[in-house]
Amino acid sequence: MKTWLKRVLIAGLIWFTGATSRYVRINWNVLERFYRERQPFLLAIWHNNVFTGMHFMRGYPYAIMISRSRDGDHINWVAERFGYEGLRGSPALGASSVLRQALREIEAGEADPA
Repeated sequence: MKTWLKRVLIAGLIWFTGATSRYVRINWNVLERFYRERQPFLLAIWHNNVFTGMHFMRGYPYAIMISRSRDGDHINWVAERFGYEGLRGSPALGASSVLRQALREIEAGEADPA
């Protein structure tokens, strides 16, 4: 119950913060063109922007590389609530396998890993 409550609070905080924030979209047309034309691409963001990015990019079916750690379990749960697929790996646990999984999904056209 405690874990579930933490996750719901984090998702709610992301939703509230995102809904009350103002975004400036720079070169957004490039990203939209890639998405519209189903062109594979890799979008990278800093750790401190992961939650803002989840809200900002919601509605796009991207896959996100997420650590296999316990914290990663929480992030993955929240990411799924925003419509993302978590590709689980970390430098110590499966970094190469998550990269191969991302490449397979790009090749198959199943997701646009971000």
